[in-house]
Amino acid sequence: MSSCVMDVPQAGGQLETQTIRSMTQLYRAGVKFKKGSSTNIFDIRFNIDDGILEIPKITISDQSEVTLTNLLEYEQTLSKKVENYINDYVVILNILVNTPEDVALLVKNGIVENKL
Repeated sequence: MSSCVMDVPQAGGQLETQTIRSMTQLYRAGVKFKKGSSTNIFDIRFNIDDGILEIPKITISDQSEVTLTNLLEYEQTLSKKVENYINDYVVILNILVNTPEDVALLVKNGIVENKL
């Protein structure tokens, strides 16, 4: 199972390690999911007050894997010139989505449209 570990500074300068959980684990912990902005797929937000994770809608089709792979490769050729937004987006989705249950939560909440 994938997880992302972040070092978060604490008071006193020490770091605390936090792990990002999968969609199903977050759901079981009480997090709600909402389709986010349709204008920017990178605009993933978590509202700590409401416990809502907003993820922009993505359409999955036969061409999605090829398109993302090509965009990742292109972004890597420009790595010194631009931020790695595509890479970061793919990494966070890879962390959040590990099982068919995770995918089902995305579909149920209108975040993923399956055109396969």
